[in-house]
Amino acid sequence: NNDLNHLFNIGFQNFQHLEASGTDIIQVALERAKEKNLEAFITYRMNDLHFADTLANCPRSYSNFWRSHPEYWLGEKCKEGWNSKGGLDFSHQEVREHKLAMITEQLEKYPMIDGYELDFLRFPVFFKTGTGKENAPLMTQLVEQVRKKTDSLSHMRGKKILLAVRVPLTVENCLYKGLDIKDWVNDGLIDFITITTFLPSETALPIAQFRKELNNADIPIYGSVYDVAYPEWSPISHGMYRGIAAQVYEEGGQ
Repeated sequence: NNDLNHLFNIGFQNFQHLEASGTDIIQVALERAKEKNLEAFITYRMNDLHFADTLANCPRSYSNFWRSHPEYWLGEKCKEGWNSKGGLDFSHQEVREHKLAMITEQLEKYPMIDGYELDFLRFPVFFKTGTGKENAPLMTQLVEQVRKKTDSLSHMRGKKILLAVRVPLTVENCLYKGLDIKDWVNDGLIDFITITTFLPSETALPIAQFRKELNNADIPIYGSVYDVAYPEWSPISHGMYRGIAAQVYEEGGQ
C-alpha cells in the first residue's frame, strides 16, 4: 500500500506541474495523433476499480464523488473479486448521471476527436452479482444518452464523431454484465465494437461467433490484444501478434 500511495502521489505531482504550466496532457496526445494523420479517440473506463480500493487508503486515488457517496458502492452483494465491492453501482441514477457528465465534459472539451470509446472491460463490473440482465435497460439508456450527445456535436462540428464500445467476448456474457449489445446494435447506438478479454490475451478471438450472436449484423467488429498471455503472463512475441491478427482478419474482424 505504501508503494501504491507513493506512485499515485508522484503521478499527481506530475499532473499538477503540467497543469500549472498550462499543459493539458489529453489535448497534447490528441493533437499529436492528428499531426501524424491518425484518428484521435478518447477511451473512457466506465468503472475503473483501481480507484475503488478501500484497503489502500490512498486519498489521491479516490474521486470526490466516490468518497462522498459510499451508498453508491456495489458493496457485499458484488462478488466479482478485486476491489469490486468498492465499484460504483450503475443501478443508481446518480451514478449514471455522474458518468454522463464526465463523458459530456470530454466530448465538449476536445473538438479534434474523431470518436469516443466506452470501455466496459475496465472493469466489467456495473451491477450487483446476478442482477446485470435485469438492469441492462439502464445501461442502454446511458449509451443512448451518450449517442445523442455525439450526434449533436457531430451536427455542430460538421463531422461524424464515432461512438464505440469495448466489451467481453460473448453476447451472453455482455448481457450477464448488464450490457445489451444486441439492443445497442439494433437501435443504431454504436458505430463499431471491440471485443477482448480482460487479461491475459485470448489468442483466438471469436469474431465470427460474436457476429453470429448478433444475427450477422453489419457492424465492424475489432479484436483487441493485450501484451501478455498464458502461461504465467508471458509477453506476447511479434510472431504471436501477427498470428492473432491473421486469425481476426480470417474471421472478418478489423
